[in-house]
Amino acid sequence: MKNLTFLSKLFKRILRKNKNFDFMIYSIFVSHGSPTLLVEDGEYVELLKKLGREFKSKEIDLIIVASPHWIARDELLVQTSPNPKCIQDYYGFPDELYEFTYEAKNDADFAIKLVEGGRRKGLPVSSTFDWGLDHGAWVPLYFMFPERDLPVMPISSALRQTPEMHFKWGECIREVAEKANRNVLFIGTGSTTHRLDKIVWGSGASRVYPPGEKFDMILLDLLKKGEYEKVLQLSENDLFYQAMPEGGLFTMYITLGVAGKGTKGEVLYYGGWSYGVSMCAVKFINKTGGKNEDSN
Repeated sequence: MKNLTFLSKLFKRILRKNKNFDFMIYSIFVSHGSPTLLVEDGEYVELLKKLGREFKSKEIDLIIVASPHWIARDELLVQTSPNPKCIQDYYGFPDELYEFTYEAKNDADFAIKLVEGGRRKGLPVSSTFDWGLDHGAWVPLYFMFPERDLPVMPISSALRQTPEMHFKWGECIREVAEKANRNVLFIGTGSTTHRLDKIVWGSGASRVYPPGEKFDMILLDLLKKGEYEKVLQLSENDLFYQAMPEGGLFTMYITLGVAGKGTKGEVLYYGGWSYGVSMCAVKFINKTGGKNEDSN
């Protein structure tokens, strides 16, 4: 059965190539929110489902996901296990939320190629079997790709690396995927304002803590203009430390590198959750109006 699956995928890739199929690298940034999203309905959940259908129609053959919950110290890690484990890294929530899981296969062969490609670029990239799909990764996937029939590759950020290094890592991911003729969706996740100390429980969808909202508007404006170099410098803005973006905004920097220069962000959603956390969804498109594949 495994051999048949492999041959089927290989045949499809060869068929695309012979038909001059354009292999594309798509990139989006979405907030994963609270685990309570798993039992909620609403505009944001519907948007995640819609995005999943959109990218499924584009025949993507691999998902690479960077969650702010997986931060290494010095190295940029790539999960090379063929079966990344589902991690329920949330505590003190209602029992029903621990009944949800998400299982997906990895593409371990391509993961190794990605590690090798990063090292050739002089980037501090390593492989690991540790970690897996934490809720920052699998909660959006739960809604976007409920069929669980696509390989999913988790990657980490690195605490001691710069925004520029994370951006270069994203560029490298795009380059390796292009050379391998892969049709990849890259998903960066996290909340651009993440002030858990400001949460007002029971307030549901609400406006965002004002200094955080102000920071978010600056960030989203830069994304819409495609001014990614200025995004990489946002930690110099005092508002950055009032918003406390989740994971230091590292997953955003990687996503921008994957999107590539010549693209801009299309903001699909912005809102608040319990006052202290913002929720957003951004799809990266070519500045001339097409999707970001036109720039690759």
